[in-house]
This record gives sequence, C-alpha cells and structure tokens, in this order.
Amino acid sequence: MRKIKWLSKQARIAHDKAIDNGELTTSHIQFDEMEAYEHTPLKPLSIALAVRVKTLQIVDSGVATMNAKGHLAETSLAKYGHRSDTRGDACLEVMRAVKRVAKPKLTITCDSKTNYPTLIKSVIPNATVNTVLSVKKKRGDKKEDPLFAINTTCANLRQDLAVLARKTMSTLKKADTLQDLLNIYIAYNNGYDITSLAIKSELPKNPKKSNKRKTKKKTA
Repeated sequence: MRKIKWLSKQARIAHDKAIDNGELTTSHIQFDEMEAYEHTPLKPLSIALAVRVKTLQIVDSGVATMNAKGHLAETSLAKYGHRSDTRGDACLEVMRAVKRVAKPKLTITCDSKTNYPTLIKSVIPNATVNTVLSVKKKRGDKKEDPLFAINTTCANLRQDLAVLARKTMSTLKKADTLQDLLNIYIAYNNGYDITSLAIKSELPKNPKKSNKRKTKKKTA
C-alpha cells in the first residue's frame, strides 16, 4: 500500500507538469460520473471524470461517497447509517482541473443530469454546456455515440482496473485507495513517463523492517 501511495504521488506530479506545460489544453471536454463501491455494494462510490475528446486523455478524476440507491438503500442505511454525499465536491474539483486546460472557447458535453450545467457554470462561466441524452447502444447499432470519449474511457477503466469490474472479487477497503489507483491510471492512459521521477525519488522504507543484525545460532 505504501508503494501505491508513493506511485500515486509521482503520477500526480507528472500530471500537474503536463497541465502546466499545455499538453492537455483543449476546446472540447466530455464529463460524466461512473459508480463503484468500497468493500461492499452497500457502500457505493461515485467517480467524476473529465476527458479530452480529441485524444481521450483524462483531465482529472474525483472519488466521492454517496448513499445506496434502489433495493440496497434500506439495507445500507440499517447497516452503515447515513453516508455523506460528496459528489458535488468531487465534480467541482474536476471542473477546476478542466479550467486549467481550457481554451478561451470551451465546450463541455455531458449527459442530461439537471445539476451539471449549474455546477459547470459555477467554475467556468464562459463554457458552452452541451447536454445530450445518454443512450445505451445495442450491438450492430451504427448511430453515433454523442458521449463516445467518456463512455470509452469508463469502459476501459472497468476493463483495466479489477476493482471497477462489474463482477469481481477484488474490493477496496478505503475510497482513498481508489483515488490513488486512478491517479496511476491517468499517468498510464495519458502516456506520462514517471520512471524519471522514480529514479530521483527513493521508495519509502518499510518501518516494520528491523535493522537488527541476525545472530547465528551456536552449534554444539
């Protein structure tokens, strides 16, 4: 876990550097949320994502807690109590990252969730918000997907990260770990070279490892 935290930090440094260098500057972003969970489906999480349409580079991600919905809501409330809904905060944090890469004329395409336009405008007032209906395509359907970039990215995340797969035995104990994994995945997806950073920074030492000298047993 220490190494994941360390690698997440290196990935985040590389990402911030890429943003500052203008490598992700864009005029078109697609934004949406996908769902995951920590430890059990009774403790759902939401992942806010912003993707650069031209290159499918991920601009940012944010993990948030939320309450269970549907048939799991009553059981979740009884077992874990009310959970803080931090989806708005995560979306705002992602929008602040989008603002850093935005050209003067920026279009943000998202689905028709009612609070998205207000949320986006609160951070980027001059952005053009294009809301579309998110429609599930059937196999063989030749209609163009208006949210192709973000839907493809979400599909790749579920394919590449075991903890995000629909049916999996890999689960997370903490939401923070999911954010660390997403930071590393962003570096992989965007093609950052974090090996040069790794050379300059040593891996954290294991505090549990004893430095005591091993004593040989005396033989009779």
